[in-house]
Order: sequence, then C-alpha cells, then structure tokens
Amino acid sequence: MLLGRESCFSQCLLHCCDDLMLRLCSLLWAPFSELYGRRLPILVSSLGFTLFTFAVATAENLQTIMICRFFSGIFGSCPLAVTAAVFADMFDNETRGLAIAIFSLTVFMG
Repeated sequence: MLLGRESCFSQCLLHCCDDLMLRLCSLLWAPFSELYGRRLPILVSSLGFTLFTFAVATAENLQTIMICRFFSGIFGSCPLAVTAAVFADMFDNETRGLAIAIFSLTVFMG
C-alpha cells in the first residue's frame, strides 16, 4: 500500500507513530500555551505541521515517512490541546458551549 510490500506490522507502526505523538504531546503544548500565550504555540505548531506533512508527501522511503509522521504528530497535537483554552478566552459561559459544539462539528464532519 505505501511504497512496495511492507508488512502489516510496519503499516501499524507507521500509524501508531503519529497517533501516539498526537496524544502525548498535548501534555506539552497546553502548559506552553499557558506560559507564552496562545498565539506563539499555534503559529509554531502550524508551521511545523505543514512542513512535516509536505515532507511525508514527498518522502521516498518508509523511514522518512515514519520520522516525518512522528514530528507531524508532535506539531499537530497543539491545536487539539489549545483550542479549548482559546474558546475559554473568547467566549463567556453562556455561549462557550455552543461555540465548542460548532467547532467540534466542523472538525469531525470535515
């Protein structure tokens, strides 16, 4: 499926590499956004996620794809961790639930 006849194990490892970093690095981005504000982490992570996603798209071997997916997961986890804090800063208690519901709907519906 990827670049030849990789085993099922390597495809599973490829997916888990990105997925694991999405979960673990949220624990790093949330305190970083509390210390340095919301804008810097969002900008840094957007740039890093974009660069490593393009690197995955142009990779020529499985090792490059795995490394770039790893770093893509690190940078891609910031919006998942910081979005709730951004909504807490932007909306009051009455409208925050509706805003988060609409945001979640757009994320999950595509």
